[in-house]
Amino acid sequence: IIPLNMAEPILIVEGETTANNLGFAPHGAGRNLSRTRHKYSKADKTKDAWFAEETQGIDARFFFNRIDISELPSAYKNAEDVKQQITDFNLATVIDEIRPYGCLMAGDWEQDAPWRKKKLAKAAAKLREDADSPEGEAYWAALQTVRKWTKLNHLCLHDDIVQRLEATVRQRFWNEHNFVFRAGDLYYHAKGATPLDPQFMPDITGPRIIPLNMAEPILIVEGDTTANNLGFAPHGAGRNLSRTRHKYSKADKTKEAWFAEETQGIDARFFFNEIDISELPSAYKNAEEVKRQIAEFGLARTVDEIQPYGCIMAGDWEVNAPWRVKKRQAKAADCDTQADSSALI
Repeated sequence: IIPLNMAEPILIVEGETTANNLGFAPHGAGRNLSRTRHKYSKADKTKDAWFAEETQGIDARFFFNRIDISELPSAYKNAEDVKQQITDFNLATVIDEIRPYGCLMAGDWEQDAPWRKKKLAKAAAKLREDADSPEGEAYWAALQTVRKWTKLNHLCLHDDIVQRLEATVRQRFWNEHNFVFRAGDLYYHAKGATPLDPQFMPDITGPRIIPLNMAEPILIVEGDTTANNLGFAPHGAGRNLSRTRHKYSKADKTKEAWFAEETQGIDARFFFNEIDISELPSAYKNAEEVKRQIAEFGLARTVDEIQPYGCIMAGDWEVNAPWRVKKRQAKAADCDTQADSSALI
């Protein structure tokens, strides 16, 4: 038998050894991409949406009750093309087909793997144990040094822009995020969050800002500590996907095409002169939806908005990182050496 995918007929085959098949038939349709890359390519919808769309007409289930989209039909090569190639290249003779009524796959078992839960519990216990040790106190002091250094970097940027524009500073807004904050014996790992509660930022007063994406307004917010926000507001719109996964999902056009499409109406630039599509608006959650949720869940109060006219991001600095440039130069030199040697032969 040759199963193609969970929604297509299973082929019953036989055949003889030929120069083409060497005594073997394909064991299945074969994947279009690796499991991981297929998951990245399907990141524009939820797993549940893809499952509902691709399993219509069959009773598809997962043993571990977690959908694994790398086992859905779209993960595999087109069934009709595979059948045609089996015939064209005389790989086997299809004598019958079995129409599937359902399918039971393993599913994404790693999500609830015992070793993963055990590892997380052990790490949490170690953090609690280490916090009050001399090493823990030293680590906390080091984090505060990093915080001050980061703030000073922002001040340098602010002051440089003010000087170049010959402007007057009326107010400075902050968006200190992804740091660890402490209140008494509690530590807050503010991943994706910026503090509202003054106890977390005693040296900064006034409203905070929440940038959504380079093309949308920047929110100026304030607020009180509530059961929902724990003294923090979202630090931005948040990404739909990781940087890498977003890049994979945009592979159907060039970076230049996506840049032109998504930055209409603003002067967007990259410091390293290399487009980074993981910083374009589509990389982030819908701005209007984020604003609605901030209000609905009482995460902060929006008191004003700043309309962007332009944006300067770092850009894809890794393209011309020193080690990559060095590697390219070495490769080019090697090619030149080989070409010279070939000319002498």
